Amino acid sequence: DFVDSAGNVRGAYSSFGIAGGIAGQSVSLCIMDDTIKNAEQAFSLSRRNKDWDTFTTSIKSRMVSGGRIISTATPWHKDDLQNRILAQADANEWEKVFIPALKQNKPVTIENDLWKFELKEIFDKDPREEGESIWELQRPKNELIKLKELDPFVFEAMYQVQPPSARTGGQMWLHALQKREHIFADLPKERGGQYVVSFDNNLDPV
Repeated sequence: DFVDSAGNVRGAYSSFGIAGGIAGQSVSLCIMDDTIKNAEQAFSLSRRNKDWDTFTTSIKSRMVSGGRIISTATPWHKDDLQNRILAQADANEWEKVFIPALKQNKPVTIENDLWKFELKEIFDKDPREEGESIWELQRPKNELIKLKELDPFVFEAMYQVQPPSARTGGQMWLHALQKREHIFADLPKERGGQYVVSFDNNLDPV
């Protein structure tokens, strides 16, 4: 509870996981922080649907009139909770904040099968120069470039605030299969015999 100097209760604070805990409460300010913790969860359609169901049935229904919602997250997938919110009719009621680690002047478009969102106006408001780090003392530009070279997929999501496209959806799995194909092609043919290839089909669609 929040109590003022006179001992009067002026409000209360509660925290809970995405799985539940908000039932029976009214909410004036809701802060959602990283409902999906990593790429593995983000590429699970059932997990994304679970987040969306919690948002629409538990969180939205508990908001008081005039209540506010703040959602911060790493955009691991173009169909995650934040991007589904932007696909709704009331998307313009949300104030959108994108702060990439490295400033880029090239317009960025985030889209999925249902909607398309242009980031140009937001990026134009960024006063930095092209390629400038958001915090040079903490994350110098050269270190950020090394991180990008290490794994462009992770860098785009975690540092550039953009849902990765090169390895999303079926392309992600195609990328893995192509790597395996290279291994298969290198198997020695002169030994004869049989090679067995197995696939795990018990995967959520992405």
